[in-house]
Amino acid sequence: LARAATGDLAGAAQDFDRYLYAGGTVPDVTRQRRQAWVNALRAGYNPVLAHIQVYNGDLEPALVAYEAMRAAELSFPADEWNHLCWLGARDGGAAQVLFACDLAVEIAPNVANYHDSRGLARALAGNFQGAVEDYRLTVAQADPRFTSSSYLARRQAIIWALEFLSSLQRRIGAVPGA
Repeated sequence: LARAATGDLAGAAQDFDRYLYAGGTVPDVTRQRRQAWVNALRAGYNPVLAHIQVYNGDLEPALVAYEAMRAAELSFPADEWNHLCWLGARDGGAAQVLFACDLAVEIAPNVANYHDSRGLARALAGNFQGAVEDYRLTVAQADPRFTSSSYLARRQAIIWALEFLSSLQRRIGAVPGA
């Protein structure tokens, strides 16, 4: 990470290559993300810095970098797009990161977490009906072995609140404060 953060793209690509192929167990999600990073680093882009910027709430330069990488047709796993979606929405850039939310869901439509993130972004961007659809899918796709009943109850409460806001939006054309 240090080399990528300081702009040494070739060195960062080497480090990530060593990490990926040194042996040992690397989770698939991590392996996919790191391989996408290596490909982008070799193409002259710095997804690692963009990832760190998103994590730190510095959304604007990260969005510029992600848009450039998309324009260069570099691909990233759904988890990378979800990272941008969730943190960007949480940090006030919901409308700006909806493309990332859509990409995460497009790549992995059966992952409840990605619908949850897009539901947050849609709600914060004022698309209450779209958020309801995503949260319903979140609840439907949640694996009961790994999902607490309180999590599902909170999501159901969010759905009810968003349905109310969606109803208001249809009736008056806008929702105050949205």
